[in-house]
Amino acid sequence: MTDRVRLDEYIGRAVPKERRNGPRKEPPAWAPIGWAVLVIAAVITVLSINHPLFYGFVASLIVAGGFGIALDRRISPWVAGYIDAEVDPMAVVFPSQRRAVWLAVMFLGGMVTAGFFFVATLLAGVEITRFYSAYGVVVAFCIAYAVWALWTVSRWVEVRLDAEGVSASGPLRRAVTIPWSSVVTAFAPGQKLVLATVSGPVEWPVRQLLSDPDVVAEIITRCSEVPGADAATARAVIDSLIAEKRPLR
Repeated sequence: MTDRVRLDEYIGRAVPKERRNGPRKEPPAWAPIGWAVLVIAAVITVLSINHPLFYGFVASLIVAGGFGIALDRRISPWVAGYIDAEVDPMAVVFPSQRRAVWLAVMFLGGMVTAGFFFVATLLAGVEITRFYSAYGVVVAFCIAYAVWALWTVSRWVEVRLDAEGVSASGPLRRAVTIPWSSVVTAFAPGQKLVLATVSGPVEWPVRQLLSDPDVVAEIITRCSEVPGADAATARAVIDSLIAEKRPLR
């Protein structure tokens, strides 16, 4: 039996804050329509030319598009005022969405495969239209976007509060712990969690954090004001925030 408890609670904020970069929004209505038009146009081109390389190109686009949509949905936005934390006697952990990495890899792989088929058709001497040539720009843009997406989702960190201080760790980041004695305050501008310390600011990316970064920053700030803060202190701060029953704004 474990003492670990999962908290998924609304806490809110004492003062409403404007975020320069808030939670991710739903894609615009024209995005899926544009992708569908792109695919339909490619299918028409394939059928008119009827060459195996074109079939591979379109199939790769469709597969990559599916993984791209799944990736976008996997990176769930945090909900303003909510925390999603794992609590045990030793630590309070604010986890991040981790499973988006493999989707980004598949998305990139699909676009690279589409690029391979596109170049192969150009080298095969098949007669193609100028319209099809324009797909090269689209594929190049999508590959660049896929690389950026993979880099972004691979930089997730989870934040841990315990007796040692505030820690952050992730697949591309060595675990770093800031002692409570060094923490002055914390805040979350945009998609970063910033700790103001006695030796300077420390920044961690929190785009994939499952909790509202503003709330996490407030919890860290309150804990830093308590001498000898630990996991019990963090849990007490969370419980007091929940008990305040702040209205959703």
